[in-house]
Amino acid sequence: MKHHLLSSNALAIQGALVLATLAVAGCGPDFAPYERLTSLRILAVKSEPVAPAPGQTTTLSALVYTPPPADPAAAPPAVSYEWSWCPFVGTASAGYPCLITADQIPAMGGAPVSFDLGTGETASLPHNFDPQLLMAICNGMPGFPPPPDCREGFPVTVRVTVRTDSDEVTAVRPLKLLLAAPTAENVNTNPTIDGLLATVAGQDKPLDTMIELLRRADNPIKAVVKPEMAQVYDGFDDEGKPAPMSRERLYISWFVESGDLKFPRTSFNSTTTIPFDELLKNTWRPATTKDYPRHTAMLYVVLRDSRDGVGWLPMPGSTVNLGAAP
Repeated sequence: MKHHLLSSNALAIQGALVLATLAVAGCGPDFAPYERLTSLRILAVKSEPVAPAPGQTTTLSALVYTPPPADPAAAPPAVSYEWSWCPFVGTASAGYPCLITADQIPAMGGAPVSFDLGTGETASLPHNFDPQLLMAICNGMPGFPPPPDCREGFPVTVRVTVRTDSDEVTAVRPLKLLLAAPTAENVNTNPTIDGLLATVAGQDKPLDTMIELLRRADNPIKAVVKPEMAQVYDGFDDEGKPAPMSRERLYISWFVESGDLKFPRTSFNSTTTIPFDELLKNTWRPATTKDYPRHTAMLYVVLRDSRDGVGWLPMPGSTVNLGAAP
C-alpha cells in the first residue's frame, strides 16, 4: 500500500524527497518525476473549517487523480473511499498505526467516539470533545502516549484510503481541534486559487481547452492567488515563542499528466526577499507525441498554507490541448 503524508509542516521533508526523486530520475528514463501523474494519487486532503472549534463539524474531502482508461471510449474507473481518524499515530515506517483505542477516550471521562468516518466521497468529523479533557491529555495522562504540542489546538490525524479495482493508495494529514473558539483575527480559512493562466503569444489567457500548448517547448503558466491568502494571525515562531502578527507561508504543488515542470513546488515566505509573484509562476514542457500520444493533458494545482489550510483548482483538473508536433 502506498502512503502519502499531506502536511504543510512536512513540506521541508517533502521538498527533500522531491529533490531526491529528481536526482534518481536522472538515473533512468523510465522513472517518472514526483510531479508527473501516471498512477492513482491522492494529491491533497482538505478540511472545512480548517481547524474546528468545540461544537463544530469539519467536512473532509480529497483531491484524487485517476489515470484515464487506455480506451478513450471506456468509462473512468470507479473509486471508493475509506476515512478514519486517530488522536495518536505511530511512525511513518510503521504505517501510521493508531496508538490508542476508541474505548480509552470514554474511559478517561470523554463521550463515546468512533475512529471510523465512513466510506463516502467526503467525511464529517464532529468536534464534540470536552476541551477540559483535551487539555488534560495535552498536559499528560497515564495510559496515553506522550502529550502532543497543543499550542494551536489538539492535533489529530486523518487517514483516507482510495481504491480502484486495480490500485490502492492511502494519505494521512494533520487536523487540529481547537480548545476554544478562535478570535475574529485568528480564524483560519482555506486559501483559494482564483484561476490558472498560460502565456500565449505574450498574453496571459485562461488555461482551458481553448488553449493549445506547444510540445517540447517551455510554456509559461501561472496561478491566480490574492496576496491576502497568506493570512496574518497571532502564532508562534520556530522556537515556540509567541509571534503576534505572523503571516502564513504559502506553498503551491504542481502536477501534470505529460512532460515536466520547471518547479514541482513554489513557495512564498514574507520573511524572505522572494516576491509573492514567484509563488504563482511555473513553466510546463509537455512531452513529445512519441512519449505522450494523447492530444490533451491535465494540470492540477494545490495551494497550502503553513496552518494546514488547503485549496485546489480546478476540479477535477485543468484540461489543455497539446500541439500535434513534434
